[in-house]
Parts: sequence; C-alpha cells; structure tokens
Amino acid sequence: MKRLTLILAVVVLVAAVAIGVLVNQKNQVNADLSAQEAALTQIQAEAEGKAQELEKLGEEAATLQSELDQVKAQAETQAKALEAQVSEAQKALTQAQAEVAEKAQELEKLGE
Repeated sequence: MKRLTLILAVVVLVAAVAIGVLVNQKNQVNADLSAQEAALTQIQAEAEGKAQELEKLGEEAATLQSELDQVKAQAETQAKALEAQVSEAQKALTQAQAEVAEKAQELEKLGE
C-alpha cells in the first residue's frame, strides 16, 4: 500500500510538472503570438502608407503624361506649320531664282 501511495505521489508530481511545463509553453507561445501581431500591425501601417504614396505617384504620373501629350500635340502642330512655311519659302525661292535667271538672260540679250 505504501508503494502504491508512493507511485501515486510520483505520478501526481510528474503530472504537476508536466502541467507546469505545458502552461509555461502556452504562455511563451501567447507572448510570441502577441509580439508577432504587434509586428504585423506595424507592417500593415507601413504598407498602407506606401500604398497611399504609390497612389499619389500614380496620379502625378497621369497628370504628367497628360501634360506631355498636350505638349507633344502642340509641337506636332507647330512642326506642321513650320513645314508648310518652309515649303512656301522654298517655292518662293525657286520662283525668285527662275525670275533672276530670266532677267539675267534678258540682260545678256540686251548686252549683245
């Protein structure tokens, strides 16, 4: 009977130690989980901030692209106008050269 009591006491002691170890592990896991949740909250806040920055940059890029498209359209319009002016100037120059050649021939005929 003493032996049985001693064995029972040892079993109870081992169970108490095991329960203590399990409770300690649970507390450690809970502490680790809380730390991870806190870190996740900080990371989420940073991610939201970066997302807002990215959205602003996207809006700025869209605005700049719109401005670039307008400037490009204006430049193309001006280039076409300048090309037309150059063409007209070339025609006028060709006509003036023809007139000068004609006058030169008339002067040569008069000089003969």
